[in-house]
Amino acid sequence: MSVPIGPAGWLLLAGWMALAMAAGASFGAEPWRRGLSSVCVALLLVLPFAAPAEEHLARGLVGLGAMMALMRRVEAPRGPRPPLPWALLFLLPVDVPTLRAAPARLDREDLVRALVHAIVLALGVALVRLSLAAPASSAPLGSLLRWLGGAMFFYGFLDTAASLARAALAAFGIDVAPMQRDPILSRSVAEHWGARWNLVVSTWLRRFVLLPVTRRTRSVIAGSCASFAWSAALHAFFVLAALGPGWALSMGGYFVLQGLAFLLEQRLGLSRWPSWLARA
Repeated sequence: MSVPIGPAGWLLLAGWMALAMAAGASFGAEPWRRGLSSVCVALLLVLPFAAPAEEHLARGLVGLGAMMALMRRVEAPRGPRPPLPWALLFLLPVDVPTLRAAPARLDREDLVRALVHAIVLALGVALVRLSLAAPASSAPLGSLLRWLGGAMFFYGFLDTAASLARAALAAFGIDVAPMQRDPILSRSVAEHWGARWNLVVSTWLRRFVLLPVTRRTRSVIAGSCASFAWSAALHAFFVLAALGPGWALSMGGYFVLQGLAFLLEQRLGLSRWPSWLARA
């Protein structure tokens, strides 16, 4: 059995950290500094493809990190100076404009959230293992368990990581807006992507895609469609690095379908439906 990350994968991750920190550290007001930062980000975008194809996990993580660095490069010139250096912020999945210096504290709420979602993650892993051990005669049940376990793993992983990161920053005297807001409570596709799931990406898309396109076209629908298109491209990129064109197309298509579901919700006036019916 191959290990999730081999020597080439660890070297790739080290290269990502070095280039991302260089992209943040080199950024400044002078044109040459902005240019150097842009060159580092461009190198990050091709870096995932430098590792062997079998390094799926490392290539995917570095592809995701490259997308995050690109987002940082876009927002770096804007707003007040954050309380952390850009060299670190090009590595961290946080909403930079919400960063605030605060008294150092032990954030018990986020630690409890991390624990609860770590249990969800562990149950998801257990279900996947159970599905793989199921006999061939129970293939439909095994497939159901595998999908359910995978969903639980991904949901638990993201919220666990986000809560731990927020608690760690609080311990060093940095406040930041939460990355997740209980996505399972969403009553619509619009609420899920816009107000609850991965708010680091959704708030960035709102600032740099949704609002500019809406102002230019005078259409919220056009701005929303542009946001889903950008989201499809961002997600397809790191899946392309990890698993190749077929899975990247599948990932991009998923977000296109989410955009269509959003349009259907607007057409049906779902925001006026009873909560239980909207969730269903």
